[in-house]
Amino acid sequence: MKSQTLFAAMGNIDDKFISEEAEDIRATRSNSIVAKAKNVSRPLRRFAPIAACLALAIALTVVLGQNAGWFGSRVYTADLGSHGTLNFYPSAAVGADSLDFGVDVTSRNLTEDELSVLFSHLPETSAYGLFHAANKNLLHVEGHSGHTKIILSAPGLPTVDSSITGHEAASELNGVPVSAGYFITKENSQGIKNIIYFAFFSLGDVPVYVECGGVQSENEALKSEIALVIAQLIQNGTLGLSVIPQ
Repeated sequence: MKSQTLFAAMGNIDDKFISEEAEDIRATRSNSIVAKAKNVSRPLRRFAPIAACLALAIALTVVLGQNAGWFGSRVYTADLGSHGTLNFYPSAAVGADSLDFGVDVTSRNLTEDELSVLFSHLPETSAYGLFHAANKNLLHVEGHSGHTKIILSAPGLPTVDSSITGHEAASELNGVPVSAGYFITKENSQGIKNIIYFAFFSLGDVPVYVECGGVQSENEALKSEIALVIAQLIQNGTLGLSVIPQ
């Protein structure tokens, strides 16, 4: 408006030129505003890829945290109804350990009556016992119920000859803490992997180890079998190996 007033006051400039000059001034101002906007947007454009990567990283963190099993760290859960819920946590490695009782032992298969005392209400059971050669006390029992291995030991003695490294947290079944886990083997020559479930707990002062394994494709059936065996052992109550004489 100031430019138009100035040119009109001079009197010797045609109105057409006044209008043209005003348009030029508006165009110049408009171009200046656009140029400033472009200059401001350039730094923002530089940060756009960074912001996109950050958003992607946050999204992946959330998704992977909710689906850790994609990378072999899944927690498998067995719902045992009124008994409780049993969680099997992934384990990293299995190594050799010692199963030395420090005394001479003798062994024999357990009778049907002895099996019913130790493994009441469990199907398809069989077992053998290791006895102290001198005092005849039962030191160790290794048995099976179906595909599930069950090992019992006298207080203070080892249950297995292997050490398992992992992050087994304790679940609780009928008030008994159970540390359970699993590990998956490497593929064999036929491209098949095996999965082995295991658990440690105590019945009274008797330590118990339970294990069930097979091809990974039968994962759910194996998990259900070992969970039911554990629940039944706990329901049977406190064990006493001293009731089994040599």
